[in-house]
Amino acid sequence: KGHENQAVGLPGQSKDLTDLLQISRLVLKHRRTDELRAQVIDLLLKMFKADAANFFLVTKEGRPSFKKVVSSGIDEYWHTKFRRHYIKYDPFRKGVDRYTVCSLEQVISYPDLIKGAYYNDFLRPQSIHSQLCINLHSCRQLIGIIALFRFIGKPTFSPPEERKARFMAPYLSRALETSIVFERDAMSQSIVNAIALEIKDKGIILLNEYHDIIYTDTKAKEILSRFMDNDAAVGVESPSLPDQLSQCLQDFCSRNDRVVHYDLSLREEIQDVGVTIKHEVSADKTLYKIILKLGK
Repeated sequence: KGHENQAVGLPGQSKDLTDLLQISRLVLKHRRTDELRAQVIDLLLKMFKADAANFFLVTKEGRPSFKKVVSSGIDEYWHTKFRRHYIKYDPFRKGVDRYTVCSLEQVISYPDLIKGAYYNDFLRPQSIHSQLCINLHSCRQLIGIIALFRFIGKPTFSPPEERKARFMAPYLSRALETSIVFERDAMSQSIVNAIALEIKDKGIILLNEYHDIIYTDTKAKEILSRFMDNDAAVGVESPSLPDQLSQCLQDFCSRNDRVVHYDLSLREEIQDVGVTIKHEVSADKTLYKIILKLGK
């Protein structure tokens, strides 16, 4: 914690102040997290003379989300390898709670690093030699992780660069927090608008661009429970769509139509379910609306 406990003053060079001003402007300029993160990555690569970078959002459980990583210079192949295997060996995991900014050398000694598979099978094949990690917080809750990389043959990130990143971290956190809140409010309003347009005797399910369920009304929960094996589970919240509905959604996404209707048969019931799937864009975000209606 040595570096973290030191008092950090204003950067001493005018170039640092100019860089900080650019970061501050992002708070006012971008309201979408994807656009913000892409712009941040572009700026930080230049400011820190880095060769590659990742910008993760963080799940409620405090883990980096791989659903939509904003990255530069890192192939998707390595994101997949990291998510499936190497994340549990990542030495920066133990630095998330201890540091706002930390370098590779702070979380593991170089001799220990090069002994392990994490370096030899993961970092070295990517030519990664040095890494600087910036953890972004909102009210002490981790909301984002930025990783900057330098390739073999480049110098490691220096203590002055760490101090510069630490000074910028609150501004980066504020920019990310603002964009997250804006998108959340916009999505909430989209949900309200989408529901208001439908008839009350129909069930409504809303999904985001990743096909995650973000809203299910009472009628939809009742109809969804009829797809389940346990008939007693009426009204139970389902974390994912039943297979029949999931197949309908996959079929819908393979088409260019904005609205498609399907008729499904319920298990061990004579009654059918009419399924209408709509594709909408609200607040620049993709929204899938599934409308369920029980047949007579």
